[in-house]
Amino acid sequence: MYKFLFYKIYCIFKAINEEGWEHIKALIAINALGIMICIDFMIWWIIITKNDINLVFSDVNISITAFTVVIINYRFFLHDQKWKNIVKEFEDNPNYNNKKGNLLAALFVIGIIVSMVLSFYCFSQVEWALYDS
Repeated sequence: MYKFLFYKIYCIFKAINEEGWEHIKALIAINALGIMICIDFMIWWIIITKNDINLVFSDVNISITAFTVVIINYRFFLHDQKWKNIVKEFEDNPNYNNKKGNLLAALFVIGIIVSMVLSFYCFSQVEWALYDS
């Protein structure tokens, strides 16, 4: 699914503008989604456990999370031009260009965004004054 999502984002950027940087743009979009997922988990963790916000959302934690997501995605997609094999794999197989796969990828991205918005909303509804130590 992760490779397919990369491929779909790659195709979107390729359809918009064929300037040759589609793989970099797709990687940036995948990184943004990965970081959003991590921040989403952090917010839900704070809401569920009522932990101190400063411990979870410190600059170090956010930086380490973002750096880790970027490094993992770089190794998975760009290192040794792996993105070319991924694109070739999906372009050679017409079964991957179906509406069900496109819908699944779109729902995955929409789900991440909705979950992030919902987590911020729930985060704002907690009365944190009750949990001060």
